[in-house]
Amino acid sequence: TAFMLTYSDTTYYGQPYAQLTGLDAIFDVNWKAQYLGNAGRTKDIKITKIEIWVFKAGSPADDLYVVLRNVTDSVDEATFTISASDVAVAPGGFLGADLASPVTLDSTKDYRLYVSSPLSVDSANGFRWSSGITSAVATLLGISFEGDDSYNEQSTDSGGTWARTGEGYEGIFRFKLVQNPALKQAVSSF
Repeated sequence: TAFMLTYSDTTYYGQPYAQLTGLDAIFDVNWKAQYLGNAGRTKDIKITKIEIWVFKAGSPADDLYVVLRNVTDSVDEATFTISASDVAVAPGGFLGADLASPVTLDSTKDYRLYVSSPLSVDSANGFRWSSGITSAVATLLGISFEGDDSYNEQSTDSGGTWARTGEGYEGIFRFKLVQNPALKQAVSSF
């Protein structure tokens, strides 16, 4: 259930997702991403860990490859692998990695957090990155990561092209942030 608490000091906390779902199988040339546009980001954000909510179907023939790409500069900022043997069946859970060094999400640049499993040959033996359907209520949308400027994408050609996956869908992920008092409000919304 979506909710938001507003405190007397004007900070807030909430859960903007009205429903969780496992959209879009990840296998072969079918990749999934969370686009992180810069319109909702007013400050740089430094992260030290990335996790996604993932589960598997059947027996994937490959691992799950995770990339955080700086779309603006065409640079991979972080890459890591999640072993298929570590991924549970539905509902799954958060899996990820501590980054070798902190990565800064520049407030003027766009990013894409994407996953692939190229040697997993069919959807019955692949992965799912759980998504949340964001509530249409503007205040709840405002507490999702970057509001409407962050959304699900799907590629059916190994990342050559990307298409938005439905209005209001967001991949369930979390970042561990380097503590910064100026980001305290943003930290509480993840």
